[in-house]
Amino acid sequence: SPSTLPSLTSVAEQAITTEASLVALRQSVDPNIESILFSARHVVEFDLDVQLSRWQRVNREGALFLVRYREPRYALVIHNRKNPEDLVEPVVAGMDIEVQDEFLMYRTTDGSAAASDAFARALWFHGGVAEVQACANLLQDIVWMHQQQQQQQQQHAMISAGRQGSTPAQPGF
Repeated sequence: SPSTLPSLTSVAEQAITTEASLVALRQSVDPNIESILFSARHVVEFDLDVQLSRWQRVNREGALFLVRYREPRYALVIHNRKNPEDLVEPVVAGMDIEVQDEFLMYRTTDGSAAASDAFARALWFHGGVAEVQACANLLQDIVWMHQQQQQQQQQHAMISAGRQGSTPAQPGF
């Protein structure tokens, strides 16, 4: 029904806010950011202290952005309100993602068997479970896309290596 649709004013305000955020991110984080795919008004970062086996709140919180660069590559960015040190976390094929209540937990692995089972970072979302799930879904899609690209590159490399190692057949006269 029409009453459930957002008003044109709220859509326009959101577009203006997103554009202003994009300009700010390009100025303060990286001029190569092409677009914002997702944003959350407020998150708080926690890192896993492996020695103590517990989460430690980090002095980093603020707006979260999932951004796309021109290359294309993707990153999570926390535009820190606590101090000038923003978080810029590349989204890569080896990223493991888990959602637990209002927390998005993740770690980045290189695929080795020595990787720890514990997540290295957690982000608490002030916007609640729906917000964290929306972010996690996008992240998982990007990670899957990176994994597919890696597999294609490996297949192409194997095909190329096979061609270089083989000798052409000699004509039979």
